[in-house]
Amino acid sequence: MRKFFALGMAVCISAGAVGCSTTEPKPATTTETEKTTTTTTEKVDTTTPTDKIELTYWSMWNEAEPQGQVIGQAAKQYMEENENVTININWQGREINKIIPAKLNAGEKIDIYDGPLNVVLPATIDHVLDVTDYFKQSYPSTDGKAYEEVVLKATVDTAKVYSKEGELNGIPYQPYVQCMFYNKDHFEKAGITALPATWEEFLGACEKLKAAGYAPLTVDDAYMLALPGYYLARAKGGDWVSQLVTENNDEMWKDPAVLQMAEAYAELAQKGYFHPNVSSNIFPAGQQDLANNAASMYLNATWLVNELMPVTGPDFPWGQFQFPSVPNGEGNPKAANYASQAFYINKNSGNQDTAFDFIAYLTTGEWDGKIAEATYGIPSGINSVWPAQLVDAKEVFIGTEEWLPWSGGMEDNGDLAATISAAFTELISGKITPQQFVDRMVGM
Repeated sequence: MRKFFALGMAVCISAGAVGCSTTEPKPATTTETEKTTTTTTEKVDTTTPTDKIELTYWSMWNEAEPQGQVIGQAAKQYMEENENVTININWQGREINKIIPAKLNAGEKIDIYDGPLNVVLPATIDHVLDVTDYFKQSYPSTDGKAYEEVVLKATVDTAKVYSKEGELNGIPYQPYVQCMFYNKDHFEKAGITALPATWEEFLGACEKLKAAGYAPLTVDDAYMLALPGYYLARAKGGDWVSQLVTENNDEMWKDPAVLQMAEAYAELAQKGYFHPNVSSNIFPAGQQDLANNAASMYLNATWLVNELMPVTGPDFPWGQFQFPSVPNGEGNPKAANYASQAFYINKNSGNQDTAFDFIAYLTTGEWDGKIAEATYGIPSGINSVWPAQLVDAKEVFIGTEEWLPWSGGMEDNGDLAATISAAFTELISGKITPQQFVDRMVGM
């Protein structure tokens, strides 16, 4: 699964738990058999108007948060349009990650549930329906096309990674992509007319921002490892970074690319390009720096806009771009981490057809757009409108040519993450030199 994964199209593409970092395995490369044209099958309604169907949906959202509000409204309208259907929603919040496996094992009546692909699907895989055939059918919100033709393909491929071999066990929605966020007003006032695509251009942008009176870059403890991880992924590739930390190989830590990365960030610190509080920033202090106009750039994921909306309001000048390429880089400069939440249908549900019909109702057409609008997030359908705050992120997403692990792979070994983060924090605080950073990593 560690081969290049190309999105290869402008429209047929697409927190981990929400609002926190996550580690994702790589989606499988599209095979020749996957490239063959599928046949669209009209969904046949096997019920009659007198059939009474009761769907029980356990949700990862709280009823009061934006996702919960829109899904609740959609369920109400769906029931009005399908008078024989009753949808009971059990709002669980993020606790669903912990409780849903036990509830399913106990035989609780649950038709639909949702949660992060990398957390919930592996934990409940024995209970999940294979929805492959449902993806080949059309629904009222898909304009006569097969469901698989109107949703973002990249997230579907990610779902296959966690599914049983030869099956598709999740229906992705609420996708995200990891990228650099920036304040467009700061860039404009600093005279930056082109987004930095190379490290040299990134340094130039930082110098202009500093000269204009801005702190160019901020970070906090929750996202600290994204900075070294993405630099090394650009230098050596995400597979290499993941191997570096999972094997904790001393010879790999001695690779010149690691010292180059450390020197690059030490230079940023020496030139005053980091916000002065980066050494003590505890999440969410870094993103608050961005929201409060105290810093210009912050490496995060597209859920950031929604998280900061209470502070920024809808008119904040959001911009996003791919992390820049680095000198002598062997990694793909258009690689990024992306994934999604997903819906799952209990294979023991007696209402599987209606369950998928309701999920299609939520993830394509009108309600898909409303969820994206309310959450300032990425929609699931290829024809749905992206929020204005993520217009640049759409270009990043569409232009992504290769999947990266979260933080470029730097967080793939949870046992080492805190140690690496602490050393990197000291590096960008000027407390240790680049060579001392490398020496500390060797022999961990």
